[in-house]
Amino acid sequence: MRDRSRAPLTLASDPDMDAALAAARTALDNPTRVLMAAIGTALLTTRPTLPMREVTRLAYASRVTSSVHGFGTPRAAAASALLLRHMPRVDDPRPPAPITRAEYGMQLLKKAGPAAVDAAARWAAAERVAELQRRAARDYADAQANRAAHATRATMCVPSAADPASGGAA
Repeated sequence: MRDRSRAPLTLASDPDMDAALAAARTALDNPTRVLMAAIGTALLTTRPTLPMREVTRLAYASRVTSSVHGFGTPRAAAASALLLRHMPRVDDPRPPAPITRAEYGMQLLKKAGPAAVDAAARWAAAERVAELQRRAARDYADAQANRAAHATRATMCVPSAADPASGGAA
C-alpha cells in the first residue's frame, strides 16, 4: 500500500479562481447599490452647487453605513469599505476639474442603477417618516414639560382674598 504522506499535495489554487474570489468579494451587491443611490440622492438635494470633496465622500459613506448597520460596528466598517471601493474618488491623483455635489450624485445614481434608486427613494421616505416621528415625540415631550411648568406657575400666582397686595378683598 502506498504511503499517503508522500503523495503530492497541491494547496495553490488556480489563478482564475483567485481572481473570481477577489471579484466576488468586491462585487457591487444590491445593498451597496441602495446605499450608493441614497448618497447620490442626498447629494442632489442638499447643497447641490457646492464643490464635491473627498472628505464629503468619506463622510457620506460613513454616515449612511452607520445608520443602517450601527455606529462603529464591524459590519458598518465592512459595508463602508465596500461602498467606498465602488464610489469614484473625487481627488484622483490629478483632479481633472472641480465637480459639484450634484454632478457626483448623478454619477452615483447612474452607477447604482434604476432599481437601487427606487429602493433608495423608499428608504429615504422611511427615514423621513422616522425623523418626523422623532421630532413629533420631542415636541410632545416639550409641550408636556411646558404645560406642567405653566400649571405650576398658575397655581402659585392665584390671588388670595386675605392678601391686600394681590387686590383681593380683606
